[in-house]
Order: sequence, then C-alpha cells, then structure tokens
Amino acid sequence: MSCGKLLGSVIGLTILFLVGCGGAPAVTPVAEAPAEQPDEATFEKYFSKISLGKLPADAELDEPDLPTPATTFAVGDQLCVTMGIIGPADELSTEIYGLQEQNYITTVTNFKSVTKNVRFDKGVVVGGDHIQCGTYPFVEGKYEFRVRVGDVLVAMIPFEVK
Repeated sequence: MSCGKLLGSVIGLTILFLVGCGGAPAVTPVAEAPAEQPDEATFEKYFSKISLGKLPADAELDEPDLPTPATTFAVGDQLCVTMGIIGPADELSTEIYGLQEQNYITTVTNFKSVTKNVRFDKGVVVGGDHIQCGTYPFVEGKYEFRVRVGDVLVAMIPFEVK
C-alpha cells in the first residue's frame, strides 16, 4: 500500500503529496530547484583563479600575512578573496549570500586591498593578482561568495562560519 502520490515536477523541484497511512497530508520537497550556475567560459576569459582565504581580525594585508587559503572561518576572521585577473574586468562585482538568512551581506569594515603585478589598459585592470580582505558581520552559518562580470555569475564559492 502506498502512502504518497507524486503531484508533479516543476523546474527540477519534485513535490510529493504525502498522506501518512492514517495521518495528515503534508507537502515535502524531494529535490531542490537548480541554482544559478557560474559561466565557465566567461570565467576563463577574465580569470586564472578565484579563491578565498582568511586573516586574523587584527592582521594587516602585507607579504608575511598574505591570506591563508580557507573555506571555514571563525566569527571575526577577515575574509579575503584572491583573483588572478587575465582580462579587462571593468564590470567586476562580488556578493556574499547567507544561505540560512537568504539575503546578501552588505556591511564590511576594516576593508583593505592589494594588487601585485597588475597591468592596466586605459584605467582598467587587465592582468595580475588582486587580493581584498575585510571583516563582515557574520554569524555562524553557511554562505556563498559570488563573483560577477556584468550580470554574469563567474564564480560561486561555498564557505562556512563556525
């Protein structure tokens, strides 16, 4: 005897209507809808790498304290992103999305930035490594660091704050 009936599938989200054998009905998602995915071709046009790292809360961004690669952070750590830029990325933007809160983190303090071996063409960065760090008002949870060129998502790096 079956206790469930498949209602349908819409854009990758499968809904199963459950009538517990003698219980109340419930709607349960079986699979999540596919999220926006990074465009690899656009990434390869502009970047050689994008990665996350961290610095202690009171550290400065200089050679001895270059960020330690990380995807797990403590509350208070400085979150850093390192980007190897190979093409003119004049419409570059970054976003931090809180998965539990389902909103964007917009406040940053203690912001600092450094570039190495950077080449410019008419004021636009066309090559080199760019590192930026800042302290964000994170609470424990899971997040995504997203990078866009114009409105095209080129990188989405999951990370966690513990």
